[in-house]
Amino acid sequence: MNHKIISWFFSILLLQGNFVVAEESGGMPQLNPEYYSSQIFWLVFFFSILFLLSHFFFLPRIASIRSKREELIDDCISESKRINNEIETIVAKMENDLERAKEEFDIAIKKAYDQNKEIYEEKIKLINEGFENKKVKLSKNFLDSKNDITKNIQKYSISLSDQIYQIIMKEKIKGNVNDFNKIVGEDS
Repeated sequence: MNHKIISWFFSILLLQGNFVVAEESGGMPQLNPEYYSSQIFWLVFFFSILFLLSHFFFLPRIASIRSKREELIDDCISESKRINNEIETIVAKMENDLERAKEEFDIAIKKAYDQNKEIYEEKIKLINEGFENKKVKLSKNFLDSKNDITKNIQKYSISLSDQIYQIIMKEKIKGNVNDFNKIVGEDS
């Protein structure tokens, strides 16, 4: 506000003096050597005022704005460094936690694998024992059946021949062991 008042006042003084001189001389007073001293005076006067205004009014404001800006930038930089350090510690902690979790997971997987392997081997062993028991039973049953068939082969052969004869000839007969022995050549 003060700056506007001062500049308005000087412009009125300057214009009023120039109009009077220009009217009296009847030409361009800027080129007239009689007016060089007044022009130099006003030039020095305005440049002095401009210098004083800029030096004591504008530059301190610019300097304060610049210092505030630098303080703000410094604060922001220090805050960003602090946040960056916090982030780095959090990232390091997360990496440590992740490594620890991986190790625990690997241990748990290995333990579960070992337990399941033991259970699998026990079940395989039980299944193999069951197969061996069944094999022994089947072998025994097979030998018993073989012995039974060997003992009763005559009976089975007679029954089979009777069935074949009945299918081929469409007649029913009943063979006996003595006839079988005669055909085979075994005498009882």
